[in-house]
Amino acid sequence: MDFEIKDFGGASELWLRGRLTFDANVTFRTIFETLGKKHGQRITADISGLDFIDSAGLGMLLLLKEASGDRLTLRSPRGQVNRLLSACHFHTIVPVTDWGDAAMEAGRDSRMCPAPGL
Repeated sequence: MDFEIKDFGGASELWLRGRLTFDANVTFRTIFETLGKKHGQRITADISGLDFIDSAGLGMLLLLKEASGDRLTLRSPRGQVNRLLSACHFHTIVPVTDWGDAAMEAGRDSRMCPAPGL
C-alpha cells in the first residue's frame, strides 16, 4: 500500500493506494503515528486508489478514526472497497462521501449514503 499526506492548516488529507490488508500494518503504523500527533484535526482519507480492503484494513481505519478524535471522513470508495464498506454499513461509524460506482450508476446523490443494492 502507498500513501501520501498533505496538511492544510487545521486539516489533513490522506491518499491511500493499493491494498489495505494486514500486510500493510507497518506502513499504516507510519500513517497512524504521523496523523496521531495531530489529534483532533480533521482528516479526509481519499480511498479511491484502494483496490482492496479486508477486515484488518477496516480495523486500521477505525484506529485512525479514534486517533483523529472522531474527525475522519472517507472519500470516494470504488469497486470492492465500495462494496465492503456498504455491506458492513461503515458509514454509520465513519462518514463516507462520494460513494462512486454503484451510487453514481443508480443516478443518486452519492454523498453520505450507502451505495444502493449492495
